[in-house]
Amino acid sequence: MQTPVYRLFFFKPGAKALDLSQDERKAFLARLDEPAQRMGVRLLLSADMQWSNECFEYFGLEQFPSQAAVLEYTQALRELGWYDYVVAESYLGIPMDGTANMLTPPALPAPGGMPIYRAYLARLTSYGN
Repeated sequence: MQTPVYRLFFFKPGAKALDLSQDERKAFLARLDEPAQRMGVRLLLSADMQWSNECFEYFGLEQFPSQAAVLEYTQALRELGWYDYVVAESYLGIPMDGTANMLTPPALPAPGGMPIYRAYLARLTSYGN
């Protein structure tokens, strides 16, 4: 079994995306579904953070079945022109504790509920060297 890869991403629409009508934006985003399904990419979380952050509007977490799938999906995004429409930052990682295939998307909140999600970024440092 291959090791899954996770991508934590942050993004906001770029100038080119802001020029699209709402229908054009929906159609463009729908074009991303086919390569994701074909390559086994799972969107585990998509969160609006515009209310709490000045740099990005959204963040999310994707699960890829392998590193090869990450590379193939990235190429598909490039061919679709995705990177012309967003300002983004992402981080890749592999599971540390064997729980990779136990992850499921979070349950939807009750009607009227508003859950808050937090994304952690940690940097390893060495002291005394």
